[in-house]
Amino acid sequence: MQDMPIPRIEFSRVQPGTTILSDVRWAYRIFLTIDVSDEIKLERIRLTYRTLPALRRRMLKSRELDRERHRQRADATPLDTTLVQWCYRLLRFEVISPDMAQRIATEQGTLLSLVEALLNMPDHDENLADVAPHNADHVSRLYAKSMPRSGHHLLTNLLCEYFGTALHYCEFYTGGDTCCHALPCHRVFHPLLQNHLFLQKSHDFGFSDPIDLPGKYLVQYRHPIPRLQSIFDHHTSVTEKTDSEEHFQKFAWSQTRYFIRFWKKWIQPSQPNLFLLSYEELIEEPREMLVQLLSFIQDDDTIDETALARTLQMIRVPSGSTKQRGVFTRRNIESYRYFDEQLYHDIEKTVFEACSGLSLERIFSK
Repeated sequence: MQDMPIPRIEFSRVQPGTTILSDVRWAYRIFLTIDVSDEIKLERIRLTYRTLPALRRRMLKSRELDRERHRQRADATPLDTTLVQWCYRLLRFEVISPDMAQRIATEQGTLLSLVEALLNMPDHDENLADVAPHNADHVSRLYAKSMPRSGHHLLTNLLCEYFGTALHYCEFYTGGDTCCHALPCHRVFHPLLQNHLFLQKSHDFGFSDPIDLPGKYLVQYRHPIPRLQSIFDHHTSVTEKTDSEEHFQKFAWSQTRYFIRFWKKWIQPSQPNLFLLSYEELIEEPREMLVQLLSFIQDDDTIDETALARTLQMIRVPSGSTKQRGVFTRRNIESYRYFDEQLYHDIEKTVFEACSGLSLERIFSK
């Protein structure tokens, strides 16, 4: 059988790292279209990278896949090496050899069976012995060290939007099947993106991350009080911990100790390969801070104004509260359910006294 042409799909613009219903629709057009021609553009394939498990769950529940399950087998699309390779790239984010693709084609038999097999495959596949190499000497390494809830995902989305496929991002904690779960990463080069920049995230919870790796460090922090409220909300939403005032107070002091240790390790020492950015600076002066950061990353002052303007459009500040992704809402500290002025005063005072040089404005301990 001759290699099938690769389907041509125009990807809609979405924020990098998100999975929305239209993503599923585009994925299915690639998998299930019959009239195929030309070569697809890969610029937006990475849009599902950070939420690959969520994409799989949605695809498994989709009505389109359910309809496909009831198709007559006579209508099923037979597999060949090329079709397997492209489906594998989209859902597995791996480049596989023709021999491996041929084995999979022989085992699965039809396009539907291949799609279902890839959707149900574990995120971390231990059997990819003949996957293409993932390292490249020409890739510049960036290490993102951030206190949780200090704007890391916002900054990452901005950088992914600006650099496009030139940047490969690894979340380390939830990197899925393309993550080696090592720090520093062993797979900084993404074979689909052909990237020359690599960004790896870590909150350094155990304070064991090395501080002298070859590359550059992007360090983010935030005022201790609004960060505390935000991280506690996140903490109780993803764990079974009790959402109570007593638990909040214990959590508050553990986060205070974390803040101080993070400051002393990552912020207090002066390093020429470190860029320091507060959440407040990023929100209040996004253009100025992005320009400075881009110059730091690139080692020059060259700015793509068109890409920068498009990137800055991702930051929106509404007049009221919102649940919309990518929209920044200013936090009303005093309306928080566990507002305790004396507790906040003591925490802020402790942090500012321990963190010499902290330039943020005091709120409770002026």
